[in-house]
Amino acid sequence: MEGDPPQFLQDMRHIKDIVCIYENARYLICQPYASPLSPWLLIPKSDPSAARLVNFFQEPRLRGMSMIEGVADGRFFSYLPDPAALSEEAKQDPALQGLSEDANPVVVMFDVE
Repeated sequence: MEGDPPQFLQDMRHIKDIVCIYENARYLICQPYASPLSPWLLIPKSDPSAARLVNFFQEPRLRGMSMIEGVADGRFFSYLPDPAALSEEAKQDPALQGLSEDANPVVVMFDVE
C-alpha cells in the first residue's frame, strides 16, 4: 500500500484501515498509514481519480506541522506545538515572534489548493 496509496484506497478488493479522515466542501483527506510525518492522501470530491499525496510538514506556510486535528468553518486545522521548537525560518515570522517556550500552541487553519 505504501507504494501507491491512492490506487490502494480506490481498489475495492481489500478492506482498508485508515488512520484518520477529514472532510470539507472540496476534499476528503486521510492518513492512509501511521508513520512519523507520513503523507496525507488528498481526494478531490469533484474527481476522486485525481487523488494525490501531500506532505504538510514540507509546506513552508504551515511551519512544519504534520497533523490535522479537525475541520472548522470549512477549513482544516492543526496546531504548532512548543513555539521554542519552531524552525529558525518560522521564528522570523512576525506573527510568531515573541512567543516564549511557555506560550500555548498556535492554532493553524488552512485549506488545500
